[in-house]
Amino acid sequence: MNYLQISALERLIQNRAELARLQQNAYQTAQSYSWSTIAQQRLAAYEAAINKRDSQ
Repeated sequence: MNYLQISALERLIQNRAELARLQQNAYQTAQSYSWSTIAQQRLAAYEAAINKRDSQ
């Protein structure tokens, strides 16, 4: 680890509110990569492509 990484970790240890905020943001970001979410996005893209093809 370099000095900047150590410094950032020290700040998070001292600032629990910031740590909690970062944890929540990381969790929400990870949810957008779930298999269910990705499958829904892929299905929507396929349906849009089919609808576009059918309307031509």
